[in-house]
Amino acid sequence: MATGVAWWEGKKLVEHEMSTQLDTRAKDAKNSLERQINEYTEVLRGYQAQFTVHPDLTRQTFRGVTTSLNLEHRLPGIQAIGFSPRVTLAERSRFAFLLHKDYANEPDAFIQVAYPAIATPDAEAFIVRYIEPLAKNPFRIGYDQLGDPKRQVAIHRARDTGELTVSERVRLFVTPGNVDGVVFFLPLYH
Repeated sequence: MATGVAWWEGKKLVEHEMSTQLDTRAKDAKNSLERQINEYTEVLRGYQAQFTVHPDLTRQTFRGVTTSLNLEHRLPGIQAIGFSPRVTLAERSRFAFLLHKDYANEPDAFIQVAYPAIATPDAEAFIVRYIEPLAKNPFRIGYDQLGDPKRQVAIHRARDTGELTVSERVRLFVTPGNVDGVVFFLPLYH
């Protein structure tokens, strides 16, 4: 009888210790993830400030800001930083011209402007105009973010609330291989 009680007490002690360790690890993982999300958010707020102060921010300046932040080394979880302005049906031609002008000296850039299938006067698109690092994302230039239903939900929520939103898990088309991830959207208003 004494052996059974000691074994049972020992088992309870081990289970409690394991539970405590699991709780600690879960809290550490949660805190680490929250720190990463906050860091990513602050990066986007920095870009938001750049566009607020310089509404006509050029591709070269966008690239310069990205290079100076050294994101590939400081925050390697960020696969891309992009700017996707709202483009209406009436703005299509001018936008395509600007996009080709932006990347005229970029031999690795692949531009394919996609527009919504429904071409109504109020149709809108959120097309990737700038993206860095370009070497990892050469095929995203001209991509309409609304073409993906999961991104569309997050974009409309960001547009309507003015707040940062995050998409559900989506496929990120980066080189050398595609990965799953989420996309953060922070609206810019002029």
